[in-house]
Amino acid sequence: MKDKVVDIAPYGPAVTDETKKLADAAKQNIIDGKLVVFAGPLYDQTGAERVPAGQALTDKDLLSIDWFVKGVDGQINK
Repeated sequence: MKDKVVDIAPYGPAVTDETKKLADAAKQNIIDGKLVVFAGPLYDQTGAERVPAGQALTDKDLLSIDWFVKGVDGQINK
C-alpha cells in the first residue's frame, strides 16, 4: 500500500461512512507500519500455531503460504 502496488477498491454504496473511516484508518496504519496484518499469533485450520506472537510473515513467507488460517472453511489441493 505504501508503494501503491495494492490499494482498497472504491467503496460501494452499501458501505457506511463509519466503516469507510475504520477502513481508511486501518489502511493508514498499514502504510505507517503500525498495523502488521500477518503478525502472530496465527493458527492454521488444524489449530497449529504457524506464526508465533511477536513475529510476522515475511514477503517470502506470504508468497509460499499453503494453508488457511483458523476459521476459514475450505481446502487447498496440492
